[in-house]
Amino acid sequence: MRVIAFFILISLVAVCGAFAQPPSGRLHGIVTTQGSIPLPGAELVVRDVSGSEVLRVLCGEDGRFAAEGLTPAVYTVTVTLPGFVTATSKAVITAGATTDLSLDLAIAGVAQVVEVVGASPVVSVTATLAPSDVIGGTELDHKGSKHQGHPTDQRS
Repeated sequence: MRVIAFFILISLVAVCGAFAQPPSGRLHGIVTTQGSIPLPGAELVVRDVSGSEVLRVLCGEDGRFAAEGLTPAVYTVTVTLPGFVTATSKAVITAGATTDLSLDLAIAGVAQVVEVVGASPVVSVTATLAPSDVIGGTELDHKGSKHQGHPTDQRS
């Protein structure tokens, strides 16, 4: 009976060992700008040597990130954040170890475009907005003679 139990135990260990995952490594670090200012919300994309995306991670409020369960290999890490220049670095992951990686993003050039959309009013130099009469000098003299009693109408 003990022999059978021993063989069952050995068989279970062998089966479990066949399904065990290879040892993995970790990638921890921080993303900053200007050398020391943490960048929360920066996005890290970890790619293997073939360029396939393995993992995508966002930095926390302190600019720190952690990528767990990486198979030992060399990876390319790309960090992006709007308003900053994208940074890329290599990371060597070792089984059972933590690889530290610090990335500093440069501030991108600031550009702003303002587009004004709207119709401009039509201005006519030949037409007027209200009806008017053109009165010449002769008409003024003629009309002025009817108002001779007015104090501003002094004639010699």
